[in-house]
Amino acid sequence: METENFTDFWNELTFEQRKEIEKASKEIENGEVLDYETFMKKHR
Repeated sequence: METENFTDFWNELTFEQRKEIEKASKEIENGEVLDYETFMKKHR
């Protein structure tokens, strides 16, 4: 990979997208997660 042409995708995100990702990251760190089956039961 040539570093001259490399663009970090983070720089391509909007401010709102960055805030949502940061929020989700904090939720994961705090253990605020659901397993797939639990999630799907609520959305079926």
